[in-house]
Amino acid sequence: MRRVIQVDLVDYSRITDLGMQITKYVNRNLKDIIRVLIDVLETDPEFELDGFFPRDYLERKPQECKNAVYELYELICSANIRDYMKPKYEYLLYAILEWWEDCADSEEDLIINLVDDELRDALDDEKGRTILRRITDYEEYYYFCFEDHDFLPSQLSNMVMMYLRNPELVEMFLQYDNLDLMECDLRERYLEVRHMSENRNHTSLSQNIIMELCSVIRRFQKRIPHFERGEVQITADLHDSVEGILNNKYGLSVAREFTMGRATKELGETDLYIYKESDGIITDYAILENKYIENFTEQYNQLMGYLNPYFKFGITLSLNLNYSRHYKLA
Repeated sequence: MRRVIQVDLVDYSRITDLGMQITKYVNRNLKDIIRVLIDVLETDPEFELDGFFPRDYLERKPQECKNAVYELYELICSANIRDYMKPKYEYLLYAILEWWEDCADSEEDLIINLVDDELRDALDDEKGRTILRRITDYEEYYYFCFEDHDFLPSQLSNMVMMYLRNPELVEMFLQYDNLDLMECDLRERYLEVRHMSENRNHTSLSQNIIMELCSVIRRFQKRIPHFERGEVQITADLHDSVEGILNNKYGLSVAREFTMGRATKELGETDLYIYKESDGIITDYAILENKYIENFTEQYNQLMGYLNPYFKFGITLSLNLNYSRHYKLA
């Protein structure tokens, strides 16, 4: 059975055969409309996608926009029900519905497929007749095919303006995949403000990492007079003490003796490597090098050799065995 997007007429938490029939019927209509557009694209070299995407988006990424038509068609023809569509596909589907309404000679031509007898009979009660009326009313497709209309220019612009006035809403917007749908001037301003907010967040996170490391080291200093630990053991202690804290509080991972660097002959192993991994993308945060204070210059040069422009900062942990308080973070 070919079906794709959920229809706001069906309870998908407990889907029934009737719900599947309704979903299949609506998506078949959408599929056939999009197929007509694809046929036009492939047979008319002068046909343009003006009106199907924001002007700025179409000018910057014409091939991506054209590909989106085929991707939407494949999505509609998928064998899986989607509970989410990216905003660019929602925008395109809405535009295609408007285009098809302009193309049709009459209202009767808007709905391509007739409801078969099996589905019509299954909808032969008060609630069913309401559903039957809606799935055969083309205007209803602008509503029950979409969870909301946040992707439309007017609503999206309003949301961007809200964000620009109150950047604390950044978390909500960082989950929004609709940069290309924004008006070009608002898009530029939005990116500027979001960049500043992200920088502030990174700065705050860097400070939190240092704070957690200092807290762990202060605990070490209370018990260090009772036993001696070498560089390797102290690094292991630090890793074990801080790994869970950074992961639970900030979603960071900590690796020991991670191979990296820019040496031409041989790469080295940094003592601690702090990073974040999300959806397969790794973000570098910090490197910590742990050495006795007498080797500070060597320690510093080694740290600089490991760092690259993607890291936020580097840390040197100096061990001084000549005093009762052995550690100093630099």
